[in-house]
Amino acid sequence: MPGRPFIGRFPAPKPPWHESWARRAGKLALGGLAVLAVGRALLYLIYLGSRFGTLLEVYMLEAKMVHLAWRVQHGLSLYPAWREGPHVANFFGPVYFVLVGLLGRASGADLDGLFPIARGVTVGATLATTLLIGLYAGRRFGAGAGVLAAIVSLGSAPMIGFGVMARPDALADFLGFAGFLLAVSRSRRGVFAGSLLLLLAIFTKQTAVVYLLAACLANLWNARRAAALGIGGGVVLAALSIAAIGTLVWEPRFASDLMGEFWSPRDLTACRALLRRFVLNSPDLLMGALIGLILWGLQPTRDLSLWTLTIVLLTTSLAASLKKGADLNYFLGLRSIEALAIAALWSAFKDAKGLRVVWLSVPATATALGLLISVVDIVPQAEFASHQRAFMSGRIGRAKLRQHKDLVQLCRDPAARVLTDDGLLDIQQGARTAFGDPWLFRLLASTGRLDPSDLKRAVEEERYDWILTTKALGDADYQDYDFGLPMPIVEAARKHYVLDGWRAGNFLYRPHKQRKAMGLESPNDGRS
Repeated sequence: MPGRPFIGRFPAPKPPWHESWARRAGKLALGGLAVLAVGRALLYLIYLGSRFGTLLEVYMLEAKMVHLAWRVQHGLSLYPAWREGPHVANFFGPVYFVLVGLLGRASGADLDGLFPIARGVTVGATLATTLLIGLYAGRRFGAGAGVLAAIVSLGSAPMIGFGVMARPDALADFLGFAGFLLAVSRSRRGVFAGSLLLLLAIFTKQTAVVYLLAACLANLWNARRAAALGIGGGVVLAALSIAAIGTLVWEPRFASDLMGEFWSPRDLTACRALLRRFVLNSPDLLMGALIGLILWGLQPTRDLSLWTLTIVLLTTSLAASLKKGADLNYFLGLRSIEALAIAALWSAFKDAKGLRVVWLSVPATATALGLLISVVDIVPQAEFASHQRAFMSGRIGRAKLRQHKDLVQLCRDPAARVLTDDGLLDIQQGARTAFGDPWLFRLLASTGRLDPSDLKRAVEEERYDWILTTKALGDADYQDYDFGLPMPIVEAARKHYVLDGWRAGNFLYRPHKQRKAMGLESPNDGRS
């Protein structure tokens, strides 16, 4: 009789030496990547806490954003006739300012109280995006990968500033990313909800239209033509209708100002500098995008939706860098791509076998090195923010704050006429605010889109009691100072105003006639 077949216990064959070494290297790289991500996230939270509570203006471009929310809070026009004065030009969608303004009205906040509210909306949107990334990655790639993705999403270079600043970028990015994920889902309700979020994102910041473009292309390439046409046609039709109705019954300049940034000049030199800073300060974002393109486009488990989003965000970010005044905020959406790509890499490496282990260990190592550079970049940012907060609570810092409060009270005095290129002081004048955003005002004046003759004439007639500037009017390189007054106004001020002192980082100038009436000698001609 034939016996039962012998079933022995044989040890599993050892993997080839190159696979074994690649797996060890990949595990080491991914482990190091996780450690670096945790460290960067902690440093970012330190930076965030230090910047959020700073009493003085955190960034020079925050002032106008808070002023626009203040206008909503007090029922003033959000899109004033900026060519005539006040020269407050608003080329953003209304959602962020309406939200902050209504929160300020509900809480009874004054102008200073609007700053933490505006920053709070930004921080809330930033953290909401992080939570969304973690939940989505956890569902797609596992709980561990989801936690890692959420951690990785904190601390990249574009978040330094734009993750806390009173600006609509972070809110638009959250609404656009959430809208995209819902719009490419298989649920009709999800598609409808995603379309609404994409519409809100566009009216928060118009550049968020890239998420709508990505959603339409992703649905087309996933053979969902009806969804693509429905989302694209529906959102575009709704946006045009809102713009038309808003112009007719709400703000006469609504539609035209929404297109205001379209006429911004291009700056190749600044673009090259920005791209260089992007690559050097946060190469992990670029590496994450490339890894995402490989994992979602070339592997058996393809994901054309995320692949499309990566392509669209990467190309439009590079194209937007050409605009004069562009900054790393145009790369903010890539933090979601990086986080999801690393989560996908983590999951793929865990299940990989054979030669797949070898080639997956390469991007894991490269991404860890890129993340290391990003950590090196954020260390001085967190350190400086912490030191600045400590300095402002010290004796010298408190003295500077007292001086600044004196200037604030001067600007708030309705009897005092003040012209200043300090945005934070300018908006203290409320409805008398001259322009709020010195950078944009100077750009509009220098490109001929705005004529500052009214302000120049007031300077020539010495109608301003004070001119306050963040740079001495007599400096030879003042014409190269992007945050200064337009040169026609500066030339008039040099002839009719004289330096009277310096307080809280501002140069104080008085009219010649006023100083003579007070019997004061001019310390100089205003040119030093």
